[in-house]
Amino acid sequence: MTIFNGGPANGKVLNLKRSPLYLRVTQAGDRFDALDQLSDEPRQGETVFAYHRSCEPGMMHINAKGGAGGFFSFATYGYIAEQPSLAELMDTTLWREWCRHMEARK
Repeated sequence: MTIFNGGPANGKVLNLKRSPLYLRVTQAGDRFDALDQLSDEPRQGETVFAYHRSCEPGMMHINAKGGAGGFFSFATYGYIAEQPSLAELMDTTLWREWCRHMEARK
């Protein structure tokens, strides 16, 4: 269970497999998702926002019928006030460079 504070995804809860330090959240209409997997890419028509993990992540297992269960990460994310450029949000290579740059600034 991943919880989002602030920004467009405020109050949204998603079941994600990973909780990276920086996370892109997508919005298409009323639907929110996150690009938590290394191979995830934004889709045409999605708006993308950047969030920062505000706690140490944990893992949990959900035992559900019908294949909906499994291991999920849990964490809390806060909206980043100074959002990356649109190019950095949409392009995975640029996004990863932006994340490295942000970590180097600390």
